Amino acid sequence: MVLMPLTLLVMGVPIFLLLLATCITAVVFFTSMPHVVVHQVVFDSLNKFPLIAVPFFIFTGDLMSHGGQCRRKGAHYIGEASCLGKRDALRSDK
Repeated sequence: MVLMPLTLLVMGVPIFLLLLATCITAVVFFTSMPHVVVHQVVFDSLNKFPLIAVPFFIFTGDLMSHGGQCRRKGAHYIGEASCLGKRDALRSDK
């Protein structure tokens, strides 16, 4: 079971597809659970309210990155650190 993920990783398959393929293989070949029950359990576990926050958090970060707000916030924080005499602590281009 360890050989499949390592092989896919070496082949350059993206991590989400690697995890998906490994999980599907494990469920199909190594469990005696009916496939209908697997689908019901998976979709029922996704019906949790806190899980909605994760994609929205990623989407907000992407909006801030493309809108230039991250650059402005970074310049603001570096400017404040320079007032304190710690400018080099926050710079990424040391």
